[in-house]
Amino acid sequence: MDYAYSIFTRRQKLFFVTIAIMTCLLGLMSGFVYLPALKSIEEDLGISPQEANLTVTVYMIFGGISPLLAGPWSDRFGRRPIYLLSLLIFVITSTAIALAPNYPVLLTMRMLQAIGASGPMIISSGLIADISSPQERGGYFGILIASGQIAPIIGPVLGGLLSSTLSWRWIFWFLVIVGSTIFLIAAFFVSETSRTLVGNGSGYANPTPSQWIRRARASRYPPSEQNDPVEKPRCGIENNKPSEDATNAKLRTSLNPLLPLLLLLQPDVLIGLVFRGIQFAVSQSFIVSAPTVFTEVYHLNAMETGLCYIANGVGTMLGAFVHGRILDRTFRKAVQSYGDFPEKGIIPIDFPIHKTRIMTIFFHYPVLVLVTMGYGWCVEYHVHLAIILLFQFAVGFVSLSVTNVYETLMSDLFPKCPSSIAASNVLVRSMFSAAAIAAFDPGMRAIGYGWMFSAIGFVLIVSAISPILLIKVGPRWRKKRMEKEAA
Repeated sequence: MDYAYSIFTRRQKLFFVTIAIMTCLLGLMSGFVYLPALKSIEEDLGISPQEANLTVTVYMIFGGISPLLAGPWSDRFGRRPIYLLSLLIFVITSTAIALAPNYPVLLTMRMLQAIGASGPMIISSGLIADISSPQERGGYFGILIASGQIAPIIGPVLGGLLSSTLSWRWIFWFLVIVGSTIFLIAAFFVSETSRTLVGNGSGYANPTPSQWIRRARASRYPPSEQNDPVEKPRCGIENNKPSEDATNAKLRTSLNPLLPLLLLLQPDVLIGLVFRGIQFAVSQSFIVSAPTVFTEVYHLNAMETGLCYIANGVGTMLGAFVHGRILDRTFRKAVQSYGDFPEKGIIPIDFPIHKTRIMTIFFHYPVLVLVTMGYGWCVEYHVHLAIILLFQFAVGFVSLSVTNVYETLMSDLFPKCPSSIAASNVLVRSMFSAAAIAAFDPGMRAIGYGWMFSAIGFVLIVSAISPILLIKVGPRWRKKRMEKEAA
């Protein structure tokens, strides 16, 4: 008997994706919404600007470290417990910050808040990989990635509004309200999705209250009268077995907090995520340069500068929608060409998954290079602001193709530990982003916008060897890894 890849209906999947979007927005917004209130915090707590900025720095550091734990733990123990624990930490620490009487409390709670905020974001990637088959995964990931681009747009605006009209503490009361709402919805309605625990969703683990009640009621009757599918776990779904097999049991016991680092030892993972990290650093260079460009070059005020971010955000969201559809359509065509593709969604060992996913970026990537170089020289020669905004829109649109392709590909390659591979992605992405942010302003001041963005474009050209290499050699590395795991 061949089981479906996922028992969840399309409506249930959209519900899970909506929860994932809300979680990512909350986590990202908790970093951006805080920035406009730094001056108010300095005055209220009597601290220096350096001390206030330190609360931002520690938030970024701990937000980058915690996924290394949350990812593997959620792959081993399930999405629900780690997800709910992280949200609970976020709500408690946000409450503590809202009531913080002094700077040490504020600094300590910001560290812990970062742990609570970043964990659910990583788990959300794992959740989507759990419930979506390879044929539809690109679209769902595109929606999730696009949602993350809303936070930099509305976060500072919302933070400034709350801080100026009420108090900086109300920023964190707002986060408490939203975080508590998501926690309650998830606690009652988001079931366990980890495929190593519940297979295609028909297994029983980390139950919601309604699942626990159904199972308790079913236990009152003889086994022959129990028709509740929850009573028949199918955790061995990927091997076409109705019960949990030794492979999944071995996987859960072998997972460890170092797994995101160990995954980087896989050549296709390292090459792919380094390429993804370079692209992310480039997109961050556009965002980092925006305040200076719009205020110093085009002499806009703070509100006008904030509105200019909308161009990049809209481009990113539109790009996510378009690229997600392209990924899904390309995959379906590849399946038709391949022939006998299992309905249960497991990607065969000889299926050209690298080529199928990566080929979709070869139209957009040259555009990204041209947009990057052209943007710098347009700023250098002070062309009309509308052209600059068009470039901001374009870079948001085309950069999403690389983001969507590689995050979807990594989930395809490691379907049993999607949260861990997402943590690997965050680690590499954060390293490249930090380097870009640190190097951009000194470089721009030294050689100007034109040459700085031309240099960035040259880095993009050199790094283009990565997708070509993955298409050529990636299948061999994947086959070797799968044969080793099956031995």
